[in-house]
Amino acid sequence: MNVRVSSELVREIEELIRRKRFKSKKEVVEEALRLLIAREKVKEIDSLLEEIRRGTEGMPSVTEKLLEDREEEDVHSSGP
Repeated sequence: MNVRVSSELVREIEELIRRKRFKSKKEVVEEALRLLIAREKVKEIDSLLEEIRRGTEGMPSVTEKLLEDREEEDVHSSGP
């Protein structure tokens, strides 16, 4: 795959290599793409979580339900 990038990006990439952060241009580009892909996956997961939140907003929380159930058990077990 051949990619053309701006001269500014080339300078930045070459600077990273000069500072020994990376060994080659290929390594810089591969890391950049890995980070981009990871960021997109995070966005997708965030979107799915938000969809779940919207779909469950009206539902009681699990903690509240467990406390209610425990209170009912306490009332029934303490009896007359």
